[in-house]
Amino acid sequence: MRSDKKVEVRIEKGMKDGEEIIYSKEASQLPNVIPGDLVCIINQIPHPVFERIGNHLYTDIEITLEEALLGFLKIIKSLDRRDVIIERKGVTPPFHSMIITGEGMPIKGTSRFGDMHVTIKVKLPELTSEESKELASILNN
Repeated sequence: MRSDKKVEVRIEKGMKDGEEIIYSKEASQLPNVIPGDLVCIINQIPHPVFERIGNHLYTDIEITLEEALLGFLKIIKSLDRRDVIIERKGVTPPFHSMIITGEGMPIKGTSRFGDMHVTIKVKLPELTSEESKELASILNN
């Protein structure tokens, strides 16, 4: 007799792309045949802000030249919608990398988390020739 059966799949925090959840003897059944296993494979969808590598999250933020020279404070929304504050005083070089401990993915089977790695990208302004001369004058003093 054919019938449909619903199976509730429990995804644990921290599971990774390609991990399998196996339900023994839950596959199709035939008379006089032992049913096989139902195998569910985790397929992680790309996120628009973060890239996951292992238990760590990677992202970029963009700052202005003024912020690169004088410091900045930015807020990133974490995957669980909390505010993560990214702050730096003084000069920040382009492509500077910051690690925020414990703000990455949950580590499966533990109460720990990976880290968030933030790369700083500096957006340089378009300058007119007059602004270029003025800036050169300021920097040469």
